[in-house]
Amino acid sequence: MIKFFLFVIGCFAFYQSSSQTVIRVYSKTEGNSLPYASIANLTQNKMYSANSTGELSLDCNAGDTLSVSFVGYHTKKILAEGSGVQKIGMEAAIRILPTVNIISCARYKQVYISNSELLKEPDFKSGPVFGGFEIGASNVTGVEKMAFLLKTDYKQATLTSFSFYTKKRSFSTSKLAKSTPMIISFYEVEDSSGKPSKLLVNDPFLYIPKEYGKQTLKLEKINIQIPEKGIYIGFQFVSSEQSKSEMKSKTELGKDSTVISYGGMLEGVSSTPSKSFSYFDVRNDIWYSPLFRRGQVRYAATIKVCQD
Repeated sequence: MIKFFLFVIGCFAFYQSSSQTVIRVYSKTEGNSLPYASIANLTQNKMYSANSTGELSLDCNAGDTLSVSFVGYHTKKILAEGSGVQKIGMEAAIRILPTVNIISCARYKQVYISNSELLKEPDFKSGPVFGGFEIGASNVTGVEKMAFLLKTDYKQATLTSFSFYTKKRSFSTSKLAKSTPMIISFYEVEDSSGKPSKLLVNDPFLYIPKEYGKQTLKLEKINIQIPEKGIYIGFQFVSSEQSKSEMKSKTELGKDSTVISYGGMLEGVSSTPSKSFSYFDVRNDIWYSPLFRRGQVRYAATIKVCQD
């Protein structure tokens, strides 16, 4: 009887500590919700995205460590309460408006730049570059987003449009993966490391594709000037159960693992190893350069330059 009583208490304690929590992410600065904020349960090695109103319902244990991030805000680590509604206020990072150079110019011209022509060369081929969250069940690195470095030989150029290409993952079973929302942001290049640094545009863009293939951002009204060192364009697929795909695999030690991804993939142009993109490690809150990744994101863009 005592053993049964202790068993019931143990089950009740587990039930109490592991239950559903509603997370609400909002801006402390402006008071508004932060749609599609990223939430990682570092204790359970699981990653999520909030919905369009900044809310997420998840099963977690009281005391689990959660890492919450949103473009333009400081990443916040907290302990999960384990039940009820938990509000998480985010502090905006120091926002320094980028320097806008006033160019004295009588005539401008639009210039088209692209790396698609590399596909015609024998050493280049088309291939996938990035597919949103890449989560292994046994070893979660937390690849949340990537940023591609765009450079031009033109000085004082303004980015007026940018196109990239998406494709279906080989093991994708979700019909909604093609329309997975994406968060796109623009960064300066850090002087010392060459990795993404300050935001050039304070507010990220929410882009929702309709089909796989060419995707185009119209940027004429934003006035994004490309610095001399170039500009990083960041991509992040929003995670949702509707766009989730799973693939069985093996770890380096030969153990069974499951890779979970969300959304489609960015199409790339494969070549020699390139330093043209960086990954973001959500666990350690840092950008890093992948050692063995090859190639670059396939892109097309128009820039405005002075014709004088």
